[in-house]
This record gives sequence, C-alpha cells and structure tokens, in this order.
Amino acid sequence: MIDTNVNSLFAVTKPFYKRMIRQRKGVILNITSIGAISALPTSVHYATSKAAMIGFTKCLSREAANFGITVNAIAAGIFDTDLGNMLPEKLLKAHENWVSLKRLGQPEELAEFAAFMCSDRNSYMNGEIITIDGGVVT
Repeated sequence: MIDTNVNSLFAVTKPFYKRMIRQRKGVILNITSIGAISALPTSVHYATSKAAMIGFTKCLSREAANFGITVNAIAAGIFDTDLGNMLPEKLLKAHENWVSLKRLGQPEELAEFAAFMCSDRNSYMNGEIITIDGGVVT
C-alpha cells in the first residue's frame, strides 16, 4: 500500500516536476481519499498512505510555488467505478447512511472538477485538499 500510494507518488512526480521547474509553470493534481481525513471503516495502512499524499501535496505546494507551479489534491469519496463497486456490500450499504446525497459519485463529476483544477481558470489555488464525497457525515 505504501509503495502504491506513497513511493510511486514520488517516482511519478519527480520527472514531471523537474520539467515544470525548467518551464517555470505547471499544475500537479493528486487524487487522495476521504479515508485520509475521516474516520471511516477503512484499513489503517490505506488511510495512512492516503494521508501521506496530503502531506506531500501541502509541502510540495510551498516549494513549487517558487517556480510558478501549483499543487493541489482531491480527496475523493466512493465513486461508481469498477473499484468502487468492488467494495463489500456491507460497506456500500453503510455508505448510504454516511453520505447526505445517498448515492455514489459519478466519475464524470470528479473528472469535470479535476479538469477545472488543472485549468488556467484555477491559477490561485495552491496547497489545497478539496473533498468531493457527496457530503460524508462522520
């Protein structure tokens, strides 16, 4: 879990970040999970790895700003995807009680917001973790 969610984040970001520094512009958008910021019934190693992504995002945003690069993240809830639908039925039923919208998110909803986050229209946001979870109440 740490290799997938943390070590790979460093490995993937490094070459892109170096190029962005040379260009003196860029946008990095990480996708983390509400499991990192809410006490949901998830495994400790998953929540820890996703919380590390938040720390990475916040710290890199301060350094990257010196080069005209913004770094933000989306903390996603459960979406109607192959992965979301692989969750145990018990968890999906419980999800209906936690989420004020009483449904899974649609991938398009996340994609449209991610596109905005990476666009020129979003040039001032930096170091933020935006939650898209349908209104999880914990």
